[in-house]
Amino acid sequence: EERFTRQLVDAGSVAGEGLAQRERLHLQAFRTIAFTEGIDEAILSGDREKLQERLFPHVVNYGVDRVDVVNINGLQVLEVHRPPGTNTVEDYITTAGADLTTWPAWSVVEKVLSGVVDTQGDKFVALTAIDGNELFLTVGPVTQGEEIVGAILVSSYTHDLLRSLAQATFADISLYDLEGGLIDTTFSGGEQAATALAISPNEARVLLDLDGASSPRRSASVSGREYDLLFAIFRARREPVGFFSIALPTTTIESYGATARNQMTLIFAAALLLVFGIGYFAANTITGRLQHLMENAIAVAGGDFSRRTEIASGDEIGSLARSLDYMTVSLAEYTSALQHRIEELTALYE
Repeated sequence: EERFTRQLVDAGSVAGEGLAQRERLHLQAFRTIAFTEGIDEAILSGDREKLQERLFPHVVNYGVDRVDVVNINGLQVLEVHRPPGTNTVEDYITTAGADLTTWPAWSVVEKVLSGVVDTQGDKFVALTAIDGNELFLTVGPVTQGEEIVGAILVSSYTHDLLRSLAQATFADISLYDLEGGLIDTTFSGGEQAATALAISPNEARVLLDLDGASSPRRSASVSGREYDLLFAIFRARREPVGFFSIALPTTTIESYGATARNQMTLIFAAALLLVFGIGYFAANTITGRLQHLMENAIAVAGGDFSRRTEIASGDEIGSLARSLDYMTVSLAEYTSALQHRIEELTALYE
């Protein structure tokens, strides 16, 4: 359980950092495009070809999914995007002419075009739908001198973003708006999954009140499989713009338990075999050397004083072997001296 919880929390940290990195990418792409020479003039003149020539290399370089350039009236001068799920230069498509005043995100764009600046600056973010696709967008102003002449929107498809985060965390990830409504998820299962994953407005308010002090968890059944979900606030511009959840199957706990049991069984079996092996080796070593000493002692007792144990270890058996070799040498010398004396006495009395 503890290991599962740690993996869930770690996955949440990775996902949170991945979302923050995407916001930084948007800001970098915006600044590069906004400060490209001639962008302001092209917006004022409505020169689509010039805009595309100046803007397209930056779009490709940063690999963003979509960039919209609008004039001060909210009319789209140029839009460059690639379809969801694609990632090559050839996939990019350019269009123009949309009226952003009809978009759900118009309130955010209007702030920028109106010159609104708050404590976080003059760039704003939103989770919104454009042309049927859910997007995370960053919008900022384009100026000529002190005058705002238009705005640039840099966007990422939320589904592609969540999918890349899921690959990094090995978990399923869902994105919610501030009311708790499900925006996008890596789960399959359609409406059934959306119902299981959705959080109520009351739960959303509780999450906001916690303000990251803790990360609530709950269980959910998706496509007949049980998951444990960890919730966190999705922040951009240091402000809440939504929520995200990390989901891991609860079978992961059972898998960890089975793995731990198998590992303990293998460790115990290996330790047992090692103990038996050491015992067998030690017993054979001691028994073999004692058998050798006994054979030498019997041979010496039979009068074979040429036998030597040839054991040079530093343990007790080695000491016993050296004592036996010393005794054998002493007996050989004593016997030789005795035999020599007998021979002298025999020669004297003959």
